[in-house]
Amino acid sequence: MRSFLWGKVRRALGAAAVAGAALAGLAGVAGANERRQLTFDAQAATPRPEPMIIGAGVHFGIGGAYNYDPRRAADLVRDIGFTSVRDDLVWPLFVRSGVHQNASPPPQIWRLYRFLGLAGVRPLLILGHSHPHVEGAAPPMTADGRAAFASFSSKAAEFVARFEPMFEVWNEWNLSGEFNPPWVVGAGKEGDPRAARDYVALVRSTLPVLNRVVPTAPVLVGVSGYDVDWLWTRAVVDGGVMRGAKGLSIHVSNHCHPTLSRRTATEAIDRVEALQHVLGQDGAPPVPVFVSEVGWPTAPLTPCVITPQQQADNLAQFLFWAAATPWVKGAWVYQLKDQGTHPAELEDNFGIYTYDYKPKPAACAVREAVRLLKASSSFRVERPFPDMFVVQLGGAPGEAGMVRLAAWTTAGPVTGRIAFPAGAEASASRLCSGPQSAEADGFAIGPEPLIINVRGTTATLDATFEAAPDR
Repeated sequence: MRSFLWGKVRRALGAAAVAGAALAGLAGVAGANERRQLTFDAQAATPRPEPMIIGAGVHFGIGGAYNYDPRRAADLVRDIGFTSVRDDLVWPLFVRSGVHQNASPPPQIWRLYRFLGLAGVRPLLILGHSHPHVEGAAPPMTADGRAAFASFSSKAAEFVARFEPMFEVWNEWNLSGEFNPPWVVGAGKEGDPRAARDYVALVRSTLPVLNRVVPTAPVLVGVSGYDVDWLWTRAVVDGGVMRGAKGLSIHVSNHCHPTLSRRTATEAIDRVEALQHVLGQDGAPPVPVFVSEVGWPTAPLTPCVITPQQQADNLAQFLFWAAATPWVKGAWVYQLKDQGTHPAELEDNFGIYTYDYKPKPAACAVREAVRLLKASSSFRVERPFPDMFVVQLGGAPGEAGMVRLAAWTTAGPVTGRIAFPAGAEASASRLCSGPQSAEADGFAIGPEPLIINVRGTTATLDATFEAAPDR
């Protein structure tokens, strides 16, 4: 998501403990009640082979000020508990009129370099941006342009090697502000600068160079922006873009979805699962997916209104689901702080902190989700109804004999209830809103994830739910 393009895109997109519970839909809308039963066992959650990377996007590398201060931003990264940050390595800042800048860091990226040193986490760095002074490089669609880009990538990778980075080859190749709509539908025709075939050619030129210069640095490819039915992403995968890469990078956003009730984490989750489904249709193992941008803006004076609390709920929900989905290897919140102050500009308002570093509700939601996820080593996700999720958070040290659950419903009037059998010892707390007492028929759940700790040997989850109508 880059401000020079995404303003257009945003407007266009419109211990053997067992725990259980009873979930009852209280949406207050017409609909037949359904019942489900689930059982959670402390030993049954699936260990992740490695912790999910949880990061945040920042904007030091693209040259804009945006009030991003290296020390203050690094303090926020540590406070939240992020394990990565994502930013740009901009081609024209390393190569001016075809001459590489060597020795000392280029002045325009000194602040990024300093920030990475202060943050102390592994960065995901985007190698990209067209070069106006290199022939065939706007974007690199010719052999000479691709060779020049590979040369830049080598220099840039060497420059930041001390930070043990990960890299992405380009950013949202399938988008271009010169077109209406900016995104291409499908693979793209020959000559279209958004076409899949040219991106695959760029990766094939660049990846061997990166593997030689920084052999231990994981490289992500794809990095698709808005992609109708994932057709472009599927085309680059079919074209062999994954050969030699660490994983597939994608972006998900829905804050301008024409149906208000689909501006949610649930819609984003469904879309990411749909991608994995189509990629694995021939029985192939799951493709490692890195969601390098996921976020919702809080711009009150736009048609694409997301409240600060909705932003908080959506981000927490997505992170819990992603951690419980082993083929999702990382997720980067877009972005750490607002990059502007205009209430009518979507791109100004994606931060979980404001422009001047004041926390939005999402700062607490993400911090608490990160804390719980980092304390867990095994997970299980259940979806008894389309708009209801229950994630088991297992493997926390010192918590033998207890099952921990994170439960939520999608949004708005979609609510539910979790009730435990008599004798079960259960306590619950909203992610950021404090303890919640059980009523006679159990704990109410809604969009803010409810964290439930259950002790005992057995418990049954009896689910009843009413779905809300589409709005």
